[in-house]
Amino acid sequence: MSRAGRVALAALAVTAFALAAATTTRAVPAPWGACTGERDAYARYGWPVAPFDRQHPIRGAFGDPRTVERSDQTVEGPRSVGSFTFHNGIDVVAKDGTDVYAVVTGTAVVKHRFEVSVHVKGGRIFQYWHIVPQVRTGQVVVADRTVLGRIKHGAHHVHLSEIDGLRAVNPLAPGHLGPYSDTQPPAVKAVLARSRVGAPLRLDRLRGSVALLADTADSQPLRFWGPWFGMPVMPASVRWQLLADDGSDVLPWRVAVDFRVHEPRSALFWDIYAPGTHQNFPVLQDRFHFGEPGLYLVRLTHFLLDTRTLPNGRYVVSVEASDVCGNRGVLRQPVVVANTGVPAGPKLEVSALARPIP
Repeated sequence: MSRAGRVALAALAVTAFALAAATTTRAVPAPWGACTGERDAYARYGWPVAPFDRQHPIRGAFGDPRTVERSDQTVEGPRSVGSFTFHNGIDVVAKDGTDVYAVVTGTAVVKHRFEVSVHVKGGRIFQYWHIVPQVRTGQVVVADRTVLGRIKHGAHHVHLSEIDGLRAVNPLAPGHLGPYSDTQPPAVKAVLARSRVGAPLRLDRLRGSVALLADTADSQPLRFWGPWFGMPVMPASVRWQLLADDGSDVLPWRVAVDFRVHEPRSALFWDIYAPGTHQNFPVLQDRFHFGEPGLYLVRLTHFLLDTRTLPNGRYVVSVEASDVCGNRGVLRQPVVVANTGVPAGPKLEVSALARPIP
């Protein structure tokens, strides 16, 4: 899809139907005591740059899409050519040349000229990318004392990953990196509907089998200098439910994605994200788009929703995006099921979600 097509698709989600005026959004603050910003017993390690006991800006979140779309192609999603993975750590903003320290004591392994890993007793591995190593393989490094390397020229950040049992762990999950605080809720900007072949649909005229998507984003909790400031990051989790017009449940809450602790395998990228998704500063059709914000389209229905199993009428799609601190942004989007020549069906069952999305 061309860049113009992406813009048109996003515009359709907000302006192309009369129901948009009825959309309601609300922000729900985190529970008291969540992510207090103090390094306490729940934080096992501090930040990789000094001061270790003070929160630093983050420009890339755990689970963010990392996309490089190759070739002049017209297809997107599972059949597209390129690299499509989940960001398996966080990007901590710091100036080039800043010292990067071990967050946990262990043994260093120089993996690459710009990467150092620290292997920790118990099997965990911490990865530090975009640094010029100052240690050697096999060297014992000490938390908050040993300089692993310095941020390389042009990087403006260090990437920190925590691997436990060959699985990436969110460094911002409770009991890991601290202190960390965030008071701003994520946003659900729009609900979109697509046909079996990916064509955009009007939400006031849903018919047949449809896919429901959510356009979501979160903000960076701390300000910092540079072109990446203000770029969106991915919320830690997204869930949704379908309500009747009177507020009763049609489909109970269902989790679309949950990055709060772990992330799925990269092979499941297009099961989580919908075609059109791309990272900040993306490469689209082999062209680098400087300063373009990311677009995070989350699949709500991992299988096509057969609206013919629903009586015609008005419904509400309620979507909630959360961060690791428990802040929540909620969007309640009215929709209309309008199948023609189809009698009123029974209440939606799980079988209505049994067709995979192409």
